[in-house]
Amino acid sequence: MSGSLLRDVFRKVAAAAEGFSDEKYRSFAVSLIVSSIIRVDDELLASMLGDVLSLAERVPDSAVRASALGELGLRIMRLDAGRASEAFERALEALKDVSESERGEVFSKLAVRMVEAGIMHGNRGFIERVLENMSYADAFSRPVVTGAVLVGLRALGDEGVNGAFDMFLEVVRRLAIPKNCTS
Repeated sequence: MSGSLLRDVFRKVAAAAEGFSDEKYRSFAVSLIVSSIIRVDDELLASMLGDVLSLAERVPDSAVRASALGELGLRIMRLDAGRASEAFERALEALKDVSESERGEVFSKLAVRMVEAGIMHGNRGFIERVLENMSYADAFSRPVVTGAVLVGLRALGDEGVNGAFDMFLEVVRRLAIPKNCTS
């Protein structure tokens, strides 16, 4: 499929999805489009990046928006680190509006994507942003997030890995996670 044809189809399908009156359907449809379009080849995605980022930002449901932007950020890391960083920042902004009951789960998925992007780009900055936003993690997501940070720092050969490991152990102790689950 040619790039111009795909862009036209993308715009028409996006307009149709945004036309749903029910916010849940609209959020689902738009996130499905974003998830599908980021799987095209790099060159084509690069040419449509502005449109895809703009569409992801318009997802009405903040939890779905944060997830879509996180997925997009990870996918475009190799293409445009600046735009990926922008997508992650907007995902973190969307987390502010996510209900408290969903926030930990959404943050843990976003944190893992940000750490993976940091490893891919060799940039500790993404991992630091995760640490700065640990307040979004709840009791269930904190071990996942701290584990991801630990893996990220270790993969980067960062000296902060010992501090992250200590933080991980403290979370494990505080939550009384059985030792055989963490070894």
